[in-house]
Amino acid sequence: MAARPAGIRAMVEAFSHHDLDREALGRFDHPVYFALGALSNPDQFGEEAERLARVLGDFWLQVFPDRHHFDPPHRVEAPALADALRSLWQRAETARRPRGGG
Repeated sequence: MAARPAGIRAMVEAFSHHDLDREALGRFDHPVYFALGALSNPDQFGEEAERLARVLGDFWLQVFPDRHHFDPPHRVEAPALADALRSLWQRAETARRPRGGG
């Protein structure tokens, strides 16, 4: 815990000196899954999800109404989260298969 403030300062410093290449993100051609606990700050996390959805071509947001980032979906809603991840992986595999005969 004693090193936490220094770590946070280092992260903030790194973020302030790095320019995120949104065009590179836009070229990412795989599905992206974002699990959101609706009891977390909806303004902050909702805005992040909206920005990602505008940049990423295949973005899937799943909102868990009764979850919070201190009580995340993978702890209590593991079956629903696992189903979502299996679906995402299936979409990714389908997208990777060559089209046409083989």
